[in-house]
Amino acid sequence: MQAWQAQIGAAARVVWSAARLAPETKPVSLDMRVYLAPSQITKRFPYGPDLTNLYKAAEDALTGIVYEDDRQTLAGNFAKQTAVTETGLTVITVSLAYVGLVEWPSLAAPRKQRRPARPTR
Repeated sequence: MQAWQAQIGAAARVVWSAARLAPETKPVSLDMRVYLAPSQITKRFPYGPDLTNLYKAAEDALTGIVYEDDRQTLAGNFAKQTAVTETGLTVITVSLAYVGLVEWPSLAAPRKQRRPARPTR
């Protein structure tokens, strides 16, 4: 898992440096699809490695490169399946996270206080 995580980080570093991008500071959505090499499917692990562990490892690998902290991940989809070739492949898409049409931080703004109810006469 550590070697795979290092590969994810190295690939992200190459793409981010080529595009001259700084780590994102806003909330992000992280989508990941892992195509497992047939060699990763064994009798002992017929479904391959644990999907949530793969997702967390990818989140950690992108920290400091694609975004400042993996706590910025507000949404995401992830899936795994067997690759049709002998080598595996991981596809990761990172985008800014929006909830409806409102950007997430604005939802956290303090709400206006309600006026106290008028006393009844």
